Amino acid sequence: RLYLTGLSMGGYGSWDLGTRLANRWAAVAPICGGGDELYADRLVGVPLWAWHGDADEVVPVEKTRRMIEAIRRADGQPRYTELAGVGHDSWTPAYTSDDGVVPWMFAQRRA
Repeated sequence: RLYLTGLSMGGYGSWDLGTRLANRWAAVAPICGGGDELYADRLVGVPLWAWHGDADEVVPVEKTRRMIEAIRRADGQPRYTELAGVGHDSWTPAYTSDDGVVPWMFAQRRA
């Protein structure tokens, strides 16, 4: 099982590597990053859970919203958690919550 996650610039990297090597990942979890919507359809069928704070002033939340919408338009079913009132530090709740990314990610397996 190979998992891909990253935050901020690593979130951008997660979107990028996720789309470039979509068949490799058991799960992808970009945190407060953005990607190229032209390639979002490659993530259809890949377990994906993105997180972003709606008050992020470093990476605009719209970056994640656009990727999620592009995957959904391609008939994908990504999970998305947008944290109300949270700025750029959306990784703390994503990675430390008992029902957050880490336990979810480790429950995923590539078919």
